Amino acid sequence: METDFSETWFSELEWERVTIMQGAIKDSGFENGEIKNSCFVDSKIKNTKFMSTAFNEFMFKGGDLSGHDWSNMRLNKVQFYEVKSVAARFCNTKTWHMGIHESDFSGSDFQSVQGDFLRIYKSSVNDAMFDGAVLDNAQFTESTLLQTSFRGAKMGKAMIMQCDASRANFDAVDFRMGEMVKTIVSGSRLTHIDCRLSKFDDLVEDDDTDWTGTLRALARPEDSERKEKLGTA
Repeated sequence: METDFSETWFSELEWERVTIMQGAIKDSGFENGEIKNSCFVDSKIKNTKFMSTAFNEFMFKGGDLSGHDWSNMRLNKVQFYEVKSVAARFCNTKTWHMGIHESDFSGSDFQSVQGDFLRIYKSSVNDAMFDGAVLDNAQFTESTLLQTSFRGAKMGKAMIMQCDASRANFDAVDFRMGEMVKTIVSGSRLTHIDCRLSKFDDLVEDDDTDWTGTLRALARPEDSERKEKLGTA
């Protein structure tokens, strides 16, 4: 606890059950190896690099990881709480059950990430890019996705709920069996979506919301429509 690791370089790591709380990790580096069942809590992370490091069941709480490049790394069950991570790169990163909670990942690049079961809760991913990403079973809840691009992403069984996705781009997304509910999609491109057995309900649209090429008849009916057909409205 309260350990200062500033300007320190670690290599060939094999860390397990390591907890650093209320310390300082600035201008440091972690290269090669694996960190698992560990956490950095309120440790004032800044200008610190993680390179060729595998994470398995890890938690970051607090800190500034803006601009960090996680590309081609493996992040299993990594959770970010109250983290600032503007313009970070996750290109081709393999994640599983990764969570982003009450954090700012605006402008981050998630292109082609392998991100099954990604969870984003009360966070900002404004202007982020998820083009070509695999986001099956992902959940975006109470978050802002302003001008975020998901073009060509695979989002089977994904859920987007109570988000602001104004001017977002969902062109050619595979959204089979997914759900988008109680979400603002003003000015968004919802074009050429594969929406077989998916659900779109209680969306806030405007005249610039574009559904060109999306066969919404293949989706499940909205709750109001279903109740009307059942005579229970």
